[in-house]
Amino acid sequence: MSSTAETSASLADLEINIKKPGFFLRDDYFDILRRLRDEAPCYEAEDGVRLISRYEDIRWVGTDTEAFTSMAGTLVNDANVYAKASPPPRGSLLRRDPPEHSEYRNILNKRFTPRAVHQFHDRVRALICDILDAAPRDTEIDFIDHIAAEVPVAVLSELLGVGEGDRKDFRRWTDAMIERVDHPDDQVLEADRQELTAFLDDLVARRFDSPTDDLISMLTGVEICGHAMSPGELADLSRVLIVAGMETSRHLISGGVQALAAHPDQRARLAADSSLCVGAVEEIARWVTPVQAFARSAKHDLELAGEQVAAGDFLIMLYASGNRDERAFGPTAGEFDIARASTNRNVAFGYGQHVCLGQNLARMEVQTFFDELLVRYPRFEVSGPATYVPSTMVRGAETLPVVLEP
Repeated sequence: MSSTAETSASLADLEINIKKPGFFLRDDYFDILRRLRDEAPCYEAEDGVRLISRYEDIRWVGTDTEAFTSMAGTLVNDANVYAKASPPPRGSLLRRDPPEHSEYRNILNKRFTPRAVHQFHDRVRALICDILDAAPRDTEIDFIDHIAAEVPVAVLSELLGVGEGDRKDFRRWTDAMIERVDHPDDQVLEADRQELTAFLDDLVARRFDSPTDDLISMLTGVEICGHAMSPGELADLSRVLIVAGMETSRHLISGGVQALAAHPDQRARLAADSSLCVGAVEEIARWVTPVQAFARSAKHDLELAGEQVAAGDFLIMLYASGNRDERAFGPTAGEFDIARASTNRNVAFGYGQHVCLGQNLARMEVQTFFDELLVRYPRFEVSGPATYVPSTMVRGAETLPVVLEP
């Protein structure tokens, strides 16, 4: 038996099933990622499905649109890959390649440049302060319900021009959209999806009739690839923005709280020196990696990490593995360090054409949150274990008991 076969057999004994919700929650998850990086960085998990685990390979797959495509599916359990889905709606960004994808992004990027996001900073800070000041203190709370889920809801509602009375359903809707990826036949989740669709259809229709100064109004009438974006396309696009924005910020905030509570020396250092917050947010993003995996398909036969990849092979980029790759982040890649010095940028927000559209907003949002949290509660305590929803997309707490202590 060859050394490659021996390696594959030993990894096979670990029952690596990337398509099973909850794989990211295994106790040995990060050990598996390390072994994949070291032993089989382009691991064939099943026929035609490969796991890409090294930082540089992930960046290549995410960047080279001549070699890799998003159009065949981007999610681990993407129904399109397994011949269960029709082509994506025109407003979808996830399964688009250049040049069409580039046109969507060029229009949207104008609202998410660092300069544009900075103009929104004072309002974001005010929203975060209101949420923190309203949370009960000196008693155990569910940090997700009271704070982590509330912050992105408030920020996105402001950006999209959603009234405060409509915000209460956003978490339920976004949770349903994430869970539905792995459970497409669940009728409750489908009902939630339809509620969100109806809400956005109505919101977009109102903006076409009476534009305001929000993001949706800015996109009414915009031309994409020679045609004006329709209300249906804009509603589809808005749904992607809402789900992505909610999940990324929510899990960065809750995961950052968990990481800082587990490293009280670093929490104290950050509380004493707010100038460390920019770097701390990058380390939180690297450490937490809310979205664990996205995928591309090979356009043609090629070699990747020493393995022959066939045209059509589905390549799942393991972002959390890339973010702990010693080849990119040095021998301390498996440690949490808010003062980490690295020339390599983490891949928590993806990489290449499909890098997270709202990454500048998310960074500003999370940095502002920890600035304000640590001013008020430098000794906050995680008072019990978190619970998680099994997923093939995200890894983040569903509930998290916390006591806010001054």
